[in-house]
Amino acid sequence: MIPFNKILIFASLSPQSSLFETLRFQTVGFILVMVALGLIALILISMGYFFKKTINQKRTTTTGAPSHEKPTDAAQEDPHELLAIIAAAVNSVIKNSHRIVSIRPVDTCQASGELYLQAWSIEGRRQHFASHKIR
Repeated sequence: MIPFNKILIFASLSPQSSLFETLRFQTVGFILVMVALGLIALILISMGYFFKKTINQKRTTTTGAPSHEKPTDAAQEDPHELLAIIAAAVNSVIKNSHRIVSIRPVDTCQASGELYLQAWSIEGRRQHFASHKIR
């Protein structure tokens, strides 16, 4: 392996340098930059691999064995109270006469949080575009 001091000799440039010395100086600088960028790329790739591996390990440990029991929450315990709350919310938002046709729970086990937020953004866009008058 070449010591770092010998590389620096190749990277030095005299005040009155020839074309060959200038090219050697630029080549050594270019090689040093490429080696540094390669090392940074290797570090970032190894960190990405490490993070993917730890996330996959967390997913396998948290999923465990699937249970056949559905968790009970407040919506499943008293559906009449939930229906009254939804009807009151619809009444406060929609001032005109209205009729609630169906109420379906969102299955959060299968849909991720990102899809849930995407549904809300789509609804916001729909309401925004519905507010525009078509000429």
